[in-house]
Amino acid sequence: MLKFINDNDFLLVDKYKQNDDGSVSWIYNDGNATHSGFLREGMASTIQVPDGTEQVKVGTKQVQVGTESVKVGETPVLDEEGNQVLGEGDEPLFEDVIENHPIFEEQDVFEEQQKYKDEIVDIWAKLKDQVEKGAITIDAGHLLLEQKQSAKERINATRDALNDADIGYNGYTFQAGAQSREDIMGALVTGSDTIWLTRDNQEIEMTAEDMRGLGLAIANRKKFLVYKARHFKDTLDELNDETEIKNFIDSLDWSA
Repeated sequence: MLKFINDNDFLLVDKYKQNDDGSVSWIYNDGNATHSGFLREGMASTIQVPDGTEQVKVGTKQVQVGTESVKVGETPVLDEEGNQVLGEGDEPLFEDVIENHPIFEEQDVFEEQQKYKDEIVDIWAKLKDQVEKGAITIDAGHLLLEQKQSAKERINATRDALNDADIGYNGYTFQAGAQSREDIMGALVTGSDTIWLTRDNQEIEMTAEDMRGLGLAIANRKKFLVYKARHFKDTLDELNDETEIKNFIDSLDWSA
């Protein structure tokens, strides 16, 4: 089972895939079975690593620390001629037989052994490091497609909002939303002079030519916005990084 503690574990994985919640799924086939799981930010594992050596008690042993005199028996007391010496009551005399016996003490037996300490392995950081080194790749294509689609919808929404915004013409500001554009088209069809309201409800005398000019201004603005939006979306299709996409959308310039 992969523990993602050493670099080789990361290299064994067959496929990594970025998930919507930011985690990364993985799949590994060892030839007998397929294993899978996920990695996420903050994931870590505790391992033991060498930390020098130490003396460890492995048992005990008996060690001689000296000797002591021990009576082991008696022997007759003999004179110079080898005859046993008798006491005052004619009893035979004996003397102690002394031997030196070793004295033992139990002592601990120590052995130098490898010492270990706990170490935290930041699995998520190791994953990112492997990606940065180019050792592994994470499939995030589906997320990029979703992000690009969302970005394009944002471009379209901005385009439509700008197209519906008020428009300046001949020193006045006129409404140019969907209903106003429809009303202007109706006035153009008649081809006659008319009175038109500005954004702040001023009644302005508008000739047929003025109305055509206003309609043309609105049409040209729409054409410009459609072109701008198309250019933005084409550029967006060339981006392959989430951060690049976000920065691009946040910095769109719709000015002429």
